[in-house]
Amino acid sequence: MLYYVSTMYVEETKRKSTSGKIHSCYMLRESYREGKRTFKKTIANISHLPAKEIEALRFALRYKEVGIHRDDIEIETGKIIGSLRVVVELMNRAGIMEALGSTRQAALCAWLIFARLIEQGSRLSSVRLAQRHDTNILGLGQFDENDLYEALDWLADHQELIQQGLFKKRYGNKAPNLFLYDVSSSYLEGMDNELAWWGYNRDGKKGKQQIVFGLLTDQEGEPIAIEVFEGNTSDQATFNELVKGFGQRFGVKKVTFVGDRGMIKSIGIDALHEQEFFYITAITKPQIRALLKDGVIQLGLFDEEVAEVSSKDVRYILRRNPVRAAEMQATRADKLEKLQEKAKAQTEYLAAHPYASADKAQQRLQGIAKRLVIDGLVKISMEGRKGLIEVLEKEIKKAAELDGCYVIKTDIPSSVAGKEVIHRRYKDLAKVERGFRTIKTGLLEIRPIWLRREKRTRAHVFICMLAYLISRKIEEVLNESETVNDVLQQLNRITKVDLVMDGTKVPTIPKPPPEIQHILKRLAISIPNNIHVPSKHLIRKTA
Repeated sequence: MLYYVSTMYVEETKRKSTSGKIHSCYMLRESYREGKRTFKKTIANISHLPAKEIEALRFALRYKEVGIHRDDIEIETGKIIGSLRVVVELMNRAGIMEALGSTRQAALCAWLIFARLIEQGSRLSSVRLAQRHDTNILGLGQFDENDLYEALDWLADHQELIQQGLFKKRYGNKAPNLFLYDVSSSYLEGMDNELAWWGYNRDGKKGKQQIVFGLLTDQEGEPIAIEVFEGNTSDQATFNELVKGFGQRFGVKKVTFVGDRGMIKSIGIDALHEQEFFYITAITKPQIRALLKDGVIQLGLFDEEVAEVSSKDVRYILRRNPVRAAEMQATRADKLEKLQEKAKAQTEYLAAHPYASADKAQQRLQGIAKRLVIDGLVKISMEGRKGLIEVLEKEIKKAAELDGCYVIKTDIPSSVAGKEVIHRRYKDLAKVERGFRTIKTGLLEIRPIWLRREKRTRAHVFICMLAYLISRKIEEVLNESETVNDVLQQLNRITKVDLVMDGTKVPTIPKPPPEIQHILKRLAISIPNNIHVPSKHLIRKTA
C-alpha cells in the first residue's frame, strides 16, 4: 500500500495590487521526500472556492494522524470543458457574443451554435449534449428543449440586428464594396413546415418539399447574412429581396454584387441600378449564341486567355476553359456510348421476344436520349427489329463549339476594374458554394430540420451560418490532414476532474496531452488548470 512521505496542505500567498489592495491566493500542494531532498507539487488552485470550503479542506489536511493516503482521495471525472471553452472564445473574437447580447436567450443561442458544430441533431439532442459539457462556461443553468425553441423565436426576431452588429464589428468604417451571393435549397421530411413548398429541387429528391435560402458573403467567402424563403421562391426573387434597402441595412454605398447566371437578370439589374449598385454575373449558352448571331462577340475570341467586348455600356468577359472543354467532350462521348449499348440491348430483347413491339423499343430509346440530353445529336430509327443510332456529326460539331466557353457580364467601368479582376471576382463565387456544402451536407448538416414554425426554421438556418463562421476560424489553423471535426473531438478530451477529500470537492483540469496543447497553441487559446467562475462578459442575465 503506497503512502506519501509527507502530507498535502493548503498554502496561502498574498500579493499587493497597484491600487494597494491585498489579494490572497490559495493553492493545494503536495509535499514529498526523495532521499534527503524535499519537493512540493501544486495540485490545484483553489482560490475560487468559498472561504468555508477552503478552511474545511485546510482542517481536514492538518489533523490527519498520518499523511494523505491514496485511498483517502477520490477522483471523479467531470464534464467536458475544452471544446465549449474554445468555441466560446472564438465566438468572442468573431463578435458573435457581443452581437447576441447578454440575455439568457442569447446564451441559449450560443449553446445551439456550439451544438451544431459538435452534434448536428434536434433541440432535444442539444439538451442531452448539455449533460456532457460544462454549460457553466456560458453561465447557463438547467434548460430543456422548450427553452431552446423559445431561444429560436428570440433569435428570429433579432436576426437582422445581430447581422448588422456582426458586420459593424468585423469591418468598422472599412466596409467592403463587393459581395458574393448565391442560393440553394434544402429538402424537408414531412409536410408541416410553414415555409415548405414544391420547387426546383437542387438535391434531386423527388416528392420532397423544400425551403430556399440565400447566403451573402464578402469577397473572401466570410458569411455576412442568410435569408430563408418559401420552397417555390425563384433565385431572382431572392436576389431582388436582398437588394431592397441593402445599403441602408449595412451602411454601404458603392456596392458590387456577384451572382450566378440564374439570379441577376433584367429585373434584378434594374433593382441594382435603382440603388446605384454594380453587378457581375454570367450569361447562359442560349444568350451566348444570341450574341454570336448578332455579331457582338465571335467564336475566335474564346481562348484560354481572357478577352473582352463592350456593347451598350455592358462589358462581356470571354474565356474558354480547356480542362472543362475536355470534360464536356468526354461526357458527351460517354452518353453516346451508353445510348448505343441501350440500342444493342433493345435489339437483343426484340430478337428474344417475337411479339414485342419494335415501335415501343424505339420510343424507349428516344426517351433515354432525352434524359441524357443528347436527343438533338442523334437520329433513332428501327431497321426491321434492329435499333439504329445515327450520330449527327453536324450537330455534334455545333454543340462542341461552346465546350468550356463562358461569358461574364458586368456594368463596372473598365477604369474601375480590368477584365482579369472581373474574371477573378466571378470565380470567387466558389467560396459561397463551399459555404453551402459545409452548411448543407458537410460539417454542419442542416438536415433534418425537425421544425415546423417559420420563425424557428429561419433561426435554425441562421444558427448554421454562425456555426459556419466559427468553423472557418478553426480551418485557418488546420493542417492538411485535419478537419474541423477532428479538432473538436480532440478538444472534447479536455474534461474537469474533481478531487474529493473528506467530502470536499476540489475541481481542476488535468494538463492536456501534447497534441491537444499544439491545437490550443495554434488557436492562441489557453485552458487554465483550475476552474474559474465565468468572466463578466460570459455571465448571462435572465431575460
